[in-house]
Amino acid sequence: MAFINNEQQVESVERSIVFLRQEQLSLLHGLHLEILSLQKRCTGVCHDHSHSTATCI
Repeated sequence: MAFINNEQQVESVERSIVFLRQEQLSLLHGLHLEILSLQKRCTGVCHDHSHSTATCI
């Protein structure tokens, strides 16, 4: 009986790991998209103000 309980616990932990990996990938994908969006905005702002005294990186 204890062996079955341990086996169920291992399966539960493995399912949790899979879930967390999927969530991590989803979060990283969202962050990547946000970074791309911010880079585009920064590039646009830098381009719009290219003739000003401020410098853009």
